[in-house]
Amino acid sequence: MSVPVTVIGTGLGPDSKRCGMPPCAPEGLGPEEFFKECRPPCAHFVAENYGHMDVLDDDSQLDITGKVCCSLCVNCKGPRGPMRKCVAGIVVAFLNYYFYDEKKDFMTIVDDPNVAPVKLDEVEFNI
Repeated sequence: MSVPVTVIGTGLGPDSKRCGMPPCAPEGLGPEEFFKECRPPCAHFVAENYGHMDVLDDDSQLDITGKVCCSLCVNCKGPRGPMRKCVAGIVVAFLNYYFYDEKKDFMTIVDDPNVAPVKLDEVEFNI
C-alpha cells in the first residue's frame, strides 16, 4: 500500500527478558524490517532506552494480561511517562504533517531528535 507510515521501535525490543524466551522484536522481524518494507513517505524512530510495554498505561500492569505481557518483554527501569509523551508527540506531528500540511513539528523531531522527551536513535525519514 502506498500510505504514509511512521514506525516507532524500541531499543530494548531485541533483548530477551528470560533465558530461552524470544524477544518481543527479534532481529529480522522487528520495526526495522517493517520500515524497510514501507514505501515513502515513511519514517522510523527508535526509543533507545525503552521496551514495547513502556507505551502502556501504568494501570495495565495490574491486570493479568498486563502482568503476562510485562513479564515477557524487557522494560525500561525508569518512568514510562516520557515514552508515552514521545510516542504521542511523534504520532500527532506525523498526522498533522500529512493531513494538515503542518510540517514544522514533525520536521523538528526528524532534524533534531534531542527535542523528544526520550533518547531517539536511528531516526530516518524517506520522502
